[in-house]
Parts: sequence; C-alpha cells; structure tokens
Amino acid sequence: MAKQEEQEPVEVPLHQLYPPVDLGAKGGSPTENQANMIAARNSPGWFLAIGVAAQSLAQRADQILLDYTREMVTVRYQIDGIWHQLDPRDRASGDAMLFCYKKLANLNPADRRSKQEGTFTAKFQKVDYIYTIISQGTQTGERVLLKIRTKKPTLERLEDLGMREKVRQRVKEVLDGDGGMSVFSAPPQGGFSTLWTCALNATDRFVRD
Repeated sequence: MAKQEEQEPVEVPLHQLYPPVDLGAKGGSPTENQANMIAARNSPGWFLAIGVAAQSLAQRADQILLDYTREMVTVRYQIDGIWHQLDPRDRASGDAMLFCYKKLANLNPADRRSKQEGTFTAKFQKVDYIYTIISQGTQTGERVLLKIRTKKPTLERLEDLGMREKVRQRVKEVLDGDGGMSVFSAPPQGGFSTLWTCALNATDRFVRD
C-alpha cells in the first residue's frame, strides 16, 4: 500500500479568521467617497486591509502602528496601553493594504513623504468605529498610525467599569459633596477619558458645574 504524501498546511487568510468587518470611505464628497470605496475594494490589498481591521477590533486594540522599510512592514497593536508585536508583512502586500486605508480616508496613496491625516469608518459586530489614520515619511520609509475609537462610548456609567456598589456610592458622595476637590488619574492609555466621562455622568445634574 503506497504511503500517502503529507500535505503542507494551508495558510488561512487573515480576514477569514475573524467575524466580518465593513469598512467605509469618509472625508470626501459623496461622489469622492463612492469612488474611493470602489478603488479600495478593487485593490489587491483589500482582503488584508479588512483582515487587519477585523483582527485589531477583535483583540480590542486602541491603535495600530505600521513601520515601512524597504523590505517589509512591521505591525504592532496597542492593547490596554501595551504594544504587541505581530508578524511582519512583506512590503508589497503592506503597500497594497495602505493604499486601501488611504483611499478610504480620502488621502493620496502615492504621497509617501508628506504628513497626511484622515478618517474612515468600520462596523464590527454591530458596533460603529472611527479609524483615524496619520502617515508620515521617515528616513527608512513611512510610519503610519491608526487610532481606533467607537462612534458612541460603550462605557458611560461607573457600573459599566465594573466598580462595586459600595465604591460607587462612596464616589458619588464625594462628587456631590459641598466642598473639596476630586482628583482622577490613570496611566497613559489607561482609560482616563472613560473614567472621567463615567464620573461626570454620576454627578448630580443640579450641582454639576
């Protein structure tokens, strides 16, 4: 009986490993946005672009950092304030992916030197997101930062943060007190804005000033 040849494992495309994400063009007129959307979808980098977007959202990343060199693209995600290194991408596929992101944000994909900034949208598991893309040429290539935020804050109350009831009551007593000053702090990228928003929402509307 002939020995069966071992088959090499097939690499599954990134966009097939995560729930689907819908990217949308932004920053131009309706006609420009439609044209940019078509150009991005027809690009060979489209599936990698939606794959990276889906992966970043599934892993709850706050930012994506792409560093382009002559040979490759290094990829890092910032999750809960900590940068995580991912497997690098080859330059050709990285360029095709960046073409999509810049097109969606109504930027110039051919300009790899000037600083550019724009936004595009994403919808992932029924939640709407905004991606802010900032690109700048470097001595070795280009650096691209993508900041991710939700259109509507998902955490609006102290209980949404997991704060226990006794602690919430104590915080509310301090916030609604007649005198003194409350100080809030958090490490970099540690959720200060969210904490501040939830604390403001917990104050008495008639004494908030």
